[in-house]
Amino acid sequence: MSDYLALFEEQNDQLIESVFTDVTPSTISVLSTLQLDNKSTYYLLNKNKNDKCRFSLDVCKENLYPGWNKYDFVSLDNNKNVLVELGCNPMDLKEQAIQRMKEYALITPDIAPATRYTVEKDAGIDVGVSTFGARAFYEFKLEDVSKTGMLISSGHKTLPFRVSTLVEINISFDKNGKYSNFKDTSFIGKVAKIKECTLEDGKVKKFLGISISTGSDLDNWENLIADIWG
Repeated sequence: MSDYLALFEEQNDQLIESVFTDVTPSTISVLSTLQLDNKSTYYLLNKNKNDKCRFSLDVCKENLYPGWNKYDFVSLDNNKNVLVELGCNPMDLKEQAIQRMKEYALITPDIAPATRYTVEKDAGIDVGVSTFGARAFYEFKLEDVSKTGMLISSGHKTLPFRVSTLVEINISFDKNGKYSNFKDTSFIGKVAKIKECTLEDGKVKKFLGISISTGSDLDNWENLIADIWG
């Protein structure tokens, strides 16, 4: 993403050619045409300062774009804030990510994605989704968010959702978690995309992209996003 950031694989001591899409205090996400191994350790380096942070591969989303996999990494240095250690400005990184994706024709110049923010694994945010009017809510993990939508994941073998399904979303917060000061939030949305990824252990993980339509709690949602990336 930036000229001063580089991702290296420790096992083979090789540079991973990639496009960074997210950098948070404890996670990174990249797009790459390479097949990466979750048994290896990876380093995110600041080439200007020779600082580095260690990561392990957490989630692979295959063929997010034709020929490109998306890899989510989690920090192995729990005492380090990646943004501080490597001197990253998150908004600058976002702009650079969009430019790199345009260069690789992953997006066209006039169709730039909405700014999305990756959610920490231990954020204590629970997501329940049901088809509109149904009583059965399915639990999901919140992967990333924007003002107009979210990406959520589930290990459920079967789900009753299809693209364009109208859904009810309930967001709740662990009272002992990082966002305990936020009120539980509900709104109506629509399933915009569905993808599956087979993990290294053979398990299948499903990802749903949800676009937010209406709801009285949308101000709470925007306040949450501002806090996540604050």
